[in-house]
Amino acid sequence: MKKNRNNDLSLCRGQAVLIAAIFFLLISSVVIFGIAIPISKQIAVASDLFKSKESFFLAEGGLEDVFYRLANGHEVLSSEQFNFGDYNVNIAITDAGQNKVIVAEADRGSYFRKIKSELFLGEGSSFNYAVQSGNGGFRIEGGATVNGNIYSNGDVIGLSGVTVTGSVVAASSPTVFPNQSNSSPSIPPNDLTFGSSNGNQDFAQSFRLSESGAIYKARMYMRKSGNPSNITVKIAFDNNGLPGAMVSGAQVTLPAGSVGTSYGWVEVVFGSQPYIQANTTYWLVLDKANNSGSYTIGANTDYASGVGKVGRFGSTWNDTFPSGLDGYFEIFIDGFVSKIEGEGGSQWYQPFNINGDSWANTIIQTRTYGTMYCQNSINNYPGPSGTPCDTSRADPAPQGFPISDSNIQSWKDEVSDSISNSDLWEQSETMTVPWNGINKNTPLKVNGNLTISCNNGYQAVFSDLLVTGNMSIGSSCTTIINGFLKVNGNLSMSGGNTNILMPAKTVWVDGNVDFGTKKFKLHSSYLGDSGIILVGGRANIGGSFVFEGSGQPTSYPILVSTSLCPFDASCGGNPAISVAGSAGAAVVVAPYGTLRLAGGSGVKAMVAHRIEISGSGEVNYESGLADITFSSGPSGGWNVLNWREIE
Repeated sequence: MKKNRNNDLSLCRGQAVLIAAIFFLLISSVVIFGIAIPISKQIAVASDLFKSKESFFLAEGGLEDVFYRLANGHEVLSSEQFNFGDYNVNIAITDAGQNKVIVAEADRGSYFRKIKSELFLGEGSSFNYAVQSGNGGFRIEGGATVNGNIYSNGDVIGLSGVTVTGSVVAASSPTVFPNQSNSSPSIPPNDLTFGSSNGNQDFAQSFRLSESGAIYKARMYMRKSGNPSNITVKIAFDNNGLPGAMVSGAQVTLPAGSVGTSYGWVEVVFGSQPYIQANTTYWLVLDKANNSGSYTIGANTDYASGVGKVGRFGSTWNDTFPSGLDGYFEIFIDGFVSKIEGEGGSQWYQPFNINGDSWANTIIQTRTYGTMYCQNSINNYPGPSGTPCDTSRADPAPQGFPISDSNIQSWKDEVSDSISNSDLWEQSETMTVPWNGINKNTPLKVNGNLTISCNNGYQAVFSDLLVTGNMSIGSSCTTIINGFLKVNGNLSMSGGNTNILMPAKTVWVDGNVDFGTKKFKLHSSYLGDSGIILVGGRANIGGSFVFEGSGQPTSYPILVSTSLCPFDASCGGNPAISVAGSAGAAVVVAPYGTLRLAGGSGVKAMVAHRIEISGSGEVNYESGLADITFSSGPSGGWNVLNWREIE
């Protein structure tokens, strides 16, 4: 009996252990499922949220792509679609009066996000790049940095460990001289107005290339009246002596803001670079959308390879009045293949660092962290055999500058109009402003030199001011110009810890400008607009000089030098604009010369025929530069009225 009792006890113990194990498994399962189910739900929610965010950014990217193309004059259809595997973006573009409405809807695995933006034709220019250079190219060395993107119509050379935080594009540039040109005499003997009625809404000029080639850009000598709409510039086939169908892809928008109220050259760049044949008649068509406002193109009867017409594209064309007129125009074809190139020698030695994409025909010895779009790759980081090209893109097309010759001429004419009756102003011979300043509430003409020498705490206040000689601000006071400032000679600022020049309207200096010390600040009356400083000679910005806007974040001083330096013998090798200090909020433009940034200097954006940055120079691009407005003069372009998610 004892043995059986022991067996019963063993059996009971085994059952207890088994029951405990079962309870443990049940409890563990409950705990595990209790943890796993919320986690799996969180994973599903996170996955859904991620897909939804992807859909949002796809819609945002599609809308930005359309806005970029509109802002830069590229072709945009009424509907666009982008497909990236399982990702789809559908974009609808509609007109709402003079505005455009863009709606982008993205689908990522049945997760839909929709963004809407309305654009209006505002007043201003778009500086879309931190650095934009012309055919002269761009050179950066000595550890310099560009915080933004670079777009060059020539070679981009980066030496000694330089860095670009954005992307770098080196576009293949057109020929230096036009293949076809009708541009003399400099003052047109005839004017040809179009766009004021259905009968003359558009203008067309026939031409024949002397050699076959891809059309890179066209230039027209024009002015505007009133507030006309943008122009669509097209290349069309000939149809029995009249404009026919458009050459595929051969159209681009000329913003109304690029055309001033005074005659000046404006240009458009054809992104598609249409290839046309030599000794064959084609038409350059200026297609205006409606009859508000008008344009006038300079004309003569001297062009032997074509003739001008007025009418309406796709409808009736008529002879000019008087008959036989030819518009002033120029056509440029393909010329030079550009490259992006880093340091010579070992490819790992202080490479040219490009944090975004690089895009050129040929890319040599760079470290590109994004995609490298090219046809030829030579010794690019990281391997001895180099990094292969992504050949999915053709060579990039050159970009026009944000400020045209016509803009510059209109700003000059605006100042000239304001001083046209200066002989009736208060007159003064050579003048020196004393220690306690001066206050002139009426326009003043100084027939000679003007020297400002007031002490700290005092002001030299002027209305419109014309100085026929040189102007020197060597004091510690604030000089306020409540109107236009025109200096026929040179302008210099030096000396004084509180030396400030504060203009309320455009400044135009025929000679050289030396910004030695302290500050150039736009008057508060500019509000959110930007102000223009036109310089006919060289401009030098010293080490301690600072530019400031009006105090609002969208306001910038725009320094424009029309000098050819250093390409003219009188320049002594000096550039059109030299920046040796931290110039603050300045945007500097030298469309015909070289812009040189050295040492620890810095600006917000740079545009020039050729740009050189050395030492620890730095360019810090700000998003507001993509939508600059001016307080005076010609302007225009697509601006954002609203931008929001609607679903």
